[in-house]
Amino acid sequence: KIKLNLSKKLHQNIRKQLVEIYKHQLLDDIDITYKVNLEYVYITFDETILTSNRFNKNFKPIENRILSIDLNPNYIGWSIVDWKSSSELKVIKSSVYSIKHLNDLDFNLKGKGFNSSAKERIYLSNKRQHEILEISKNLINKAIYYKCSIFSMEDLSIKSSDKENGKHFNKLVNNLWCRNTLVNNLTKRCNIFKIKLLKVKPKYSSFIGNFLFRSLNFPDMILSSIEISRRAYEFYNQYVIKTKNIKKNIIQ
Repeated sequence: KIKLNLSKKLHQNIRKQLVEIYKHQLLDDIDITYKVNLEYVYITFDETILTSNRFNKNFKPIENRILSIDLNPNYIGWSIVDWKSSSELKVIKSSVYSIKHLNDLDFNLKGKGFNSSAKERIYLSNKRQHEILEISKNLINKAIYYKCSIFSMEDLSIKSSDKENGKHFNKLVNNLWCRNTLVNNLTKRCNIFKIKLLKVKPKYSSFIGNFLFRSLNFPDMILSSIEISRRAYEFYNQYVIKTKNIKKNIIQ
């Protein structure tokens, strides 16, 4: 047996989660897996046990109201849209998160003798990770507040490689983009709060978003998020709840 002493400096929310997990461990009513190495203790469990009872009672999602995001290394565009059809929509709320300033600070260290282990680069890396997690938390709070029935994003699978757009672009996409951190945290939060998560095909989302919705006069990343939202609306209604005929018009 290993006794785990929790630090007094531990964040209150994390402490609450660990206490809740421990209650279930004593009851032996869910699967919990522990893994230990020299640095960390890893705990794997069903995230839905952390769902607030108060939240479940008050949350009544609005049908076909979708919060969607457009993923980008510098900017995250998001929108909340009510859909009646692919051409009938109402944008409830939209905006853009920017972490470009943090990426620019990292690029400004180039050629000044700051390697990957320099405290300046470590600070920027930690700061970027922190901001991404705060963005995730804020997005889910918006989904709850506006009673969104679906959270949608692009189903991206990007491997580190030469993107043939120069070293600057390669570093931005391969090294600085915290895409997996954001996607994993959003997935976890959607599971906890029982929000339907849909990942849609990313092909041409920016181009088609601008083509279809440019009259709304939003920035590219918001228009792209609206197109991602449209795809989620069509896919959910055609293939999941089947309230619409299959038209094969998810992308085009």
